[in-house]
Amino acid sequence: MTIKIFDLVGHEIVTLLDRIELPAGRHESLWNGRDAQGKAVVSRIYFYQLRAGSFSKTLKLLLAK
Repeated sequence: MTIKIFDLVGHEIVTLLDRIELPAGRHESLWNGRDAQGKAVVSRIYFYQLRAGSFSKTLKLLLAK
């Protein structure tokens, strides 16, 4: 499973999980609102993408500080 966060124009902000194998079932992953270099990002709309095998889904999220 891979989870990535992107900004509105499609630039990758951070990868939360990268090709991690998890057992079937419900799982949670938290984003601390920082980019890959550890800098805090601004409040706005972002997208997160979940990939698991051939499955891929992208959804919106709102980061509000």
